[in-house]
Amino acid sequence: MAINEFEKIAICIYNEITNKKEIKQTITNKEKIKTIITY
Repeated sequence: MAINEFEKIAICIYNEITNKKEIKQTITNKEKIKTIITY
């Protein structure tokens, strides 16, 4: 039981980290699009 709970927590943390990376990528993509529009 304890191992399963720990695995669930680890998976949640991993998903949060990957989601933050994806959000950062979308923000950088939006910034690139803005620079293209300004030029």
